[in-house]
Amino acid sequence: MIKISSFYKYIFGTVRIKLYGEYCERLINVIAANGISFYSLKRRENFLEVTVLKDDFKKLRKLRKYTCVKIKINNKRGLPFLIRRYRQRYGILVGAVMFFVILNLMSTRMWMIKVEGNISVPKEEIMSTLEGLGVYEGISMDMIDVDVLKQQIVAKRQDIAWASLNKQGSVLEVNVTEVNGEKETIQECNLVAAFDGVIKHIDVQSGTVAVKVGDTVTKGQLLVSGMVDYGSGVTFTSAKGKIIAHTTSREKVEIGILNETEILNGDNKNRYVFEFLGCKIPLFLGSVRGKYNLDIYNSQLTMFGKNIPVSLTKISYTGKNIYYEELSINSAKNLIKDKIYKIYERNNNEILSITNEKITKENDKYIYSATVDYLSNICAISPIFYQLD
Repeated sequence: MIKISSFYKYIFGTVRIKLYGEYCERLINVIAANGISFYSLKRRENFLEVTVLKDDFKKLRKLRKYTCVKIKINNKRGLPFLIRRYRQRYGILVGAVMFFVILNLMSTRMWMIKVEGNISVPKEEIMSTLEGLGVYEGISMDMIDVDVLKQQIVAKRQDIAWASLNKQGSVLEVNVTEVNGEKETIQECNLVAAFDGVIKHIDVQSGTVAVKVGDTVTKGQLLVSGMVDYGSGVTFTSAKGKIIAHTTSREKVEIGILNETEILNGDNKNRYVFEFLGCKIPLFLGSVRGKYNLDIYNSQLTMFGKNIPVSLTKISYTGKNIYYEELSINSAKNLIKDKIYKIYERNNNEILSITNEKITKENDKYIYSATVDYLSNICAISPIFYQLD
C-alpha cells in the first residue's frame, strides 16, 4: 500500500470500494502492478475493502474485467465530489468569493487599538486623542505613520512623556509612559515662590539654590536660579527640584442646607449594544426614564487568543430614589472639612491644622471659613530671558 497525505486525498478525492469474487487478491496485485495508489486495505467475511483516488478508480474499472471481480462503491469523499454536489448552487460560490474579498479588505485596515502602559491616564482619553489625530477603527493601515503619530501624541498630551506604536495585523498597539510629576521643559528657567511660606525641606536636582531651610520667603522670590557658575564661566540651565514650605491659606466654602441622599430601589434594567467593525447596533428600543446609576461593561470577542472587531456592550441601569434632608451646622461643617482635606490631598499638599473656623447660615446655604496650615511644594517656573551680543 502507498501512503498518501490527507490533504492530497481531499484535494483529488477518494473512493472507498468493496471487492467481491474469488480473485479479489489477484485484482489487488494487478492494481499494484499498474501503479495505482491504494490504502486502507481490509478483509471482511466475504469481500475486501480498499480506498483509491478518484482518477485511479476509472482505471480500476477497466482492469477488473480480467479478474471477474465485482466492484461496489461504499462512499466518495473529497473536494471534487463536494464541488459536483453544489455545482448548481451559485450562491455558495458567490458567497465564498465575497467572503475572501471582504477578508482581504479587512486585513488591510485597523480594527482594534490596544493601549498599554497607562496608569492614571484613562484609555478613553488616549483613544480620543488618537481620533483627534485622524486615527480611528476602520482606517487603512497604510495611512498610519507610526513615527509621526507617536510624536504627535507626546506633543498633544502633557501627561504622556513617551509613546511607541506598532502594527500587528489589524491591531494598532499603543504603548505609553506617563509623566512622573511635571513635564520636562527644555527652556532655561528659575524656580520662584508661588506663595509666601517658611522653608522646611529642599530637594534640588539642577540649578543654584538661593534659600535655605528656615528662611521665610514671599511670593515671587527666587528659590533656585537657572544660572550656574562653574568657575570657568556661567551656564544657563533649567532649574529643577522641590522646595517644601509651611504656608497658610484662608479658605471659604459654601454648601447647600439640603443634603442629597441616594437609596437604591431595586429597579434594575440592562440594555445591550452590539458593535461590529466600528458600527454600533442597539439591541433595544426606547429609552430608560427615571433616576439611575449607570455602569457600562464591554465584552470583547477573541479568537485564538486575539481580539477581533466584534464586541457586546452591556449598559446596566440601577434604579435609585433621591431624598433631601436639612443638614445641621455640625454635619455641614464635617462635610466641608472632608472636602477640603480631599482637595489638598489631590494637590499633593499635607494639611497640618485647620483653625479659626467659622460657619454661618444664610438663606438656603451654609458659609464656612477657616485658616489652613499645610506643607506644599511652592516652586513655580519662571523662564529666563536674556539677549546674546
